[in-house]
This record gives sequence, C-alpha cells and structure tokens, in this order.
Amino acid sequence: MRHILVAAPAGDEAARGDARRQAEAILSAVSSDPASFARLAAASSACPSRLQGGSLGQIGRGQTVPEFEAGLAGLDGPGIIETRYGLHVVVVDRRIPGRELPFDLVREAIAAWLIAGSREAAIRQYIAMLVGRAAITGIDLGGSSTPLVQ
Repeated sequence: MRHILVAAPAGDEAARGDARRQAEAILSAVSSDPASFARLAAASSACPSRLQGGSLGQIGRGQTVPEFEAGLAGLDGPGIIETRYGLHVVVVDRRIPGRELPFDLVREAIAAWLIAGSREAAIRQYIAMLVGRAAITGIDLGGSSTPLVQ
C-alpha cells in the first residue's frame, strides 16, 4: 500500500479545505500518471514514508488509526481517506485475504501478543502513577498533582 499524507489539523476547517484541494490535485495527477506516485510522495507527503515513495508496505487490521482502516475497507482503486492527521491519497496495490489458522500454528504469536499488551498496560499504569506523584510545571500530563503553570 502507498499513501501521500497532506497534513491538516483536525478542527481547522480552512486547513482541511486547502488539504482537500491539494489531495484532489495529487489524486488527479496519480490517476493520469500512476508512475508519478513516488515522485509526488517525495515532494508532497508529510509522512516519513515519503522516503520510500509513500510505501507503507503490508498493513493489517489494527495497525492504523480506525478512520484510516475504515477508509481502506471501502476503497476500490486510488482514493482519498480523511483522518485526524489530514488527507491521505491512497493506492492499495494488493489485498491478501485473511484465513483462519490452526491454533497450534499461532499459539506462540498469541502468547507474545498478550504478554506485550500486558507489559504495555503495566508501563502506562506505572507512568500514570509517577505523573500523579510528580510536581510538574509548564505542561499538563493529565494526572499531575501540580496545576499547569500559565
């Protein structure tokens, strides 16, 4: 999958309008000349993937923000997907349908995924506890006992 991110903050309607016009122009250029995608990504994308011609490689469910994933599900051919980050000109090069695997083949991967998730939750909880105990000024970390300094 390849994409070009035209960044625009959520809630900034003027920036979103400008981004939409730019994304539509890029989509038109890509539709006219599919070989131009990598060049356009390098020149226009706000995503680090621009260094790889906009390639995100193979992605699966849960690997992107929900609105991007939902947009991909309904995309047939090149298109534009709007997310909290801006507008993405997207080309899906190939879809690989999922299939059910025997439990014995995925047991270790499931165990590793559960352990990683548990570790991440514990780290988030520990950091939140430290933030709650800290006297932090100048930034709101959501839980600090010291109010934000203005």
